[in-house]
Amino acid sequence: MSLCKHWMISSIGRGMAGGTTVAACTAISLAWHYRMKVLLIHVKGRGEGVEKLFPPALDVMRQAGAGGRLITPNGWSALARMLRHHQVEEESISSYMISVMSRLDILPGYDSEEMGDTLHEHLLLHVQRLVSKRYDLVLWDMNEQDITALKLIGKMNMQGTIAVLPQNRSEIHISMEKAGKSADAFVIGQYDADVKVNPMNVKRMYSLHQPFFTMPYAAAYRNAADDRMVMDWYLRQSQRHERGKRCPFILENMKLSKYILEESGYHQGRKAGG
Repeated sequence: MSLCKHWMISSIGRGMAGGTTVAACTAISLAWHYRMKVLLIHVKGRGEGVEKLFPPALDVMRQAGAGGRLITPNGWSALARMLRHHQVEEESISSYMISVMSRLDILPGYDSEEMGDTLHEHLLLHVQRLVSKRYDLVLWDMNEQDITALKLIGKMNMQGTIAVLPQNRSEIHISMEKAGKSADAFVIGQYDADVKVNPMNVKRMYSLHQPFFTMPYAAAYRNAADDRMVMDWYLRQSQRHERGKRCPFILENMKLSKYILEESGYHQGRKAGG
């Protein structure tokens, strides 16, 4: 039986909650700090969201590469076309991904004009089965409204769901009214410790028993995101943190990563495939 565990990470509510940041940084942390083989699935439009945080990806179009070698198209749209013709096997599924660093791959999003053909229940469930034997952990970066619209709640074999909230009292209230309290864990994105809306207050206000995490706001992170240099920035901060120079952003993200590992049944310090 596959040990692969799937997690859904989704912003709920309006505004810049930071779900994309949580998904990207947690994937990097799990691959870098804990040596897990991770797949980040971007269930959104091609080139949007989490893909903007990393260096430009391979061209999605089939084209002649070095020496005339053909490059396999990657992403949801290409994968959906091949699945319709029953041309995708477990051994070939990785060719539709992009490797962004050691032990971390991304499945890019769908082409906007093909959303209806690529974003449906059957494809999502099929992809989930195909990738489960190739990775330790799969993080699904998916819009909360798409999860609801596709009626996926309870159908996908998820180890857990992580809801990312904005640090705004009225937006948190709306989010709780819409999404309820069904998430396994909550994260307050772009967190400012000086604002009164903190995890302890939110848990008390809504009688939540789930663990709460924060993703601190960092101006340097925003600059790195604008330059598509998040991975380089995160790894530099991680190395400084390991040398004893405390970084709240890395520290809080590692807490979330440890939670995912523990809930997934992986012992801290386990090497992927070990």
